Amino acid sequence: MKWTIEADQGLPTVRALHQKLSEALVPGARIELDLSAVVTADFSFVQLIEAARCHADTVGARLSLCAPLPGHLLDLTRHAGLAANNRTFWTDGDVTA
Repeated sequence: MKWTIEADQGLPTVRALHQKLSEALVPGARIELDLSAVVTADFSFVQLIEAARCHADTVGARLSLCAPLPGHLLDLTRHAGLAANNRTFWTDGDVTA
């Protein structure tokens, strides 16, 4: 299932996205995120995506990105220290490597 996430993402929107991801990431689920339309984001957004990635691994679901992150989001993951830990997921969109 492909999800497109758009506009501004951060503290005001992260709770609703967390709820949606929590309900969707069940064993066997496959979710592909399209983040190309995210205009602005803060650390809470990338932390949520990272937490969802970890949760997917734990429950036997798959969370991936449909494309490498746009530059502004990749910069944010680098500043958060996430890109170095899970480089393939954040730069290639592949959670399985």
